[in-house]
Amino acid sequence: MEEAMGAEEAKSNLGFKESILEGAADEVALGQGLDRAGA
Repeated sequence: MEEAMGAEEAKSNLGFKESILEGAADEVALGQGLDRAGA
């Protein structure tokens, strides 16, 4: 991260990353559920 980034920008960037990680975790859980249902 650039040191010049403002605190607000850093916060919003962090929230954005967290939402991506949560979405990815949801997709993985969904994929596992589909795998179990298809097995």
